[in-house]
Amino acid sequence: MVEIRIKDVIFSFRHLYLENNRKLNKRLGKHISNKSIFIDDIALYVTSNPSHKKTVNIKYTFKKGTPGDIYLRLNELINRNTELDNPASIKCNDNGEYYIDSKYNIRLKDQRIAKDMECMFKEEFYQNIQSRVSNEKMDITFSETEITFSTNDFIIWYNCLGDVILSYSGKPFSLEDALNTSVPIELLSDYHKGIIKSEKKPISSEKKEYLDTPGDYSIKERDSDYSLRLISKKKINRYI
Repeated sequence: MVEIRIKDVIFSFRHLYLENNRKLNKRLGKHISNKSIFIDDIALYVTSNPSHKKTVNIKYTFKKGTPGDIYLRLNELINRNTELDNPASIKCNDNGEYYIDSKYNIRLKDQRIAKDMECMFKEEFYQNIQSRVSNEKMDITFSETEITFSTNDFIIWYNCLGDVILSYSGKPFSLEDALNTSVPIELLSDYHKGIIKSEKKPISSEKKEYLDTPGDYSIKERDSDYSLRLISKKKINRYI
């Protein structure tokens, strides 16, 4: 049996995550009106809250040099968080009507979003993607937007919102070695196992230090490989 590694899981699921999130934004985005002078565009994504109810969040996006971008950069300089850093949500009130809890001029056009949300959550991805499995060596969690691998030595995330890999370790470690760590595939559900294939493309980096230190990396897929680019800690919130 072919050995399955962390990078095999991430890159086997990557296109599924990205395509699913694209479809979600196309399906639900048509119901949303954006008339804010600060926000250039929005990105929608699904999370599950502790009561296992699905929530659609709204991430704001900004073009360089626009009022929202300038406002964020000024606040980054003084280490201050703003409402533009935090996602809004599409929620349902006691009367069964949907609304958006944004202080900016982001509103629902109509209530037809309810039908699209109901249909979306019945799709295979949302029915099967959530999972958490573990053994004595590794804990693996799949959510609607992330895959997390946790061991005693490191934590690796894949986040589809910014198409990024994030890593953490309390001691120096090789990200290359971490991504090549074997995954106990027998723990996974048939749905997850059915998607994973051994990845043939190598992983390279535009900055060699990624081989020696934890960090956060954006992904660029090329014909020959996947290239990871180190993201500045001050910019990571713009990617996820």
